[in-house]
Amino acid sequence: MNIAFVVLHYKVASITKMCLEYLLQQDYEKIQIVVIDNCSENGSYEELLSIYSNNKKIYFVSIEYNLGFAKANDLGYQIAKHKFSANCIVVINNDLFIKDKLFCRKLCAMNKIKNFEILGPDIINKNGEHQNPLNKCIDSRVAARRLINITRLKIILIPFLYGIKKKVNKKPPIYSRKYQSQAMENVPLHGCCLVFGQKFISKYEFPFYPDTFLYGEEDILFYQARKRKIGTLYSPDLIVHHVEDVSTESVSRDNKDKRTFELRNSLKSLLILKELMEKED
Repeated sequence: MNIAFVVLHYKVASITKMCLEYLLQQDYEKIQIVVIDNCSENGSYEELLSIYSNNKKIYFVSIEYNLGFAKANDLGYQIAKHKFSANCIVVINNDLFIKDKLFCRKLCAMNKIKNFEILGPDIINKNGEHQNPLNKCIDSRVAARRLINITRLKIILIPFLYGIKKKVNKKPPIYSRKYQSQAMENVPLHGCCLVFGQKFISKYEFPFYPDTFLYGEEDILFYQARKRKIGTLYSPDLIVHHVEDVSTESVSRDNKDKRTFELRNSLKSLLILKELMEKED
């Protein structure tokens, strides 16, 4: 099985380098790594090129302007599919570390048994919390409208909240804190690490709805998976580690700016999801 990893790079070379080093340690020969530089413009892409330019397992692509999460990963997916004939594509954030050297071998063995379409591993973040499977998703137009209104209100209130106190309580996590020891089918999966199997690759030219920029991709992917009867699978047998928020923090380290950026892009994705629901339901 030809396995391709798509890694989205943005500005932080040290994190992407660590991600790549773990991938290069995989005990598996048939792998290709596609690195998409999302218009970093800070010299980090050139730094990575200088380190890995002679490594045949890594293929670099630099984009002239920031495409965001969905479009950039869709580009990497298409390169993996058409240029490298991958029949298994693993799309990961650059702050996602696959420390298990047998990850690819386990993936091959699992594919023979499950023949999965979209798979998500056990994702452990820096606080030791488990991010898969997501314990909630937006599953109706009513839920989408409600969250749109709440998000709009939060955007309005952000300046007032940060004027009163420096720190605002973080939003509650939508992922599982408790370890899920059993495989689970047809569940929403975290977007920092998604594995697309041969059945999916043979039918679809890109995995993510291209009109979003950042945030909300998981909800749209899961909604479209259910509409198209695409199976999703959570597997605790595959374990990865997630540092989280490195790219957004490279844009702004100010809590207020970061939260505003997140809310505005989340709102755009929510509006797209609501529009899709209204057209297709």
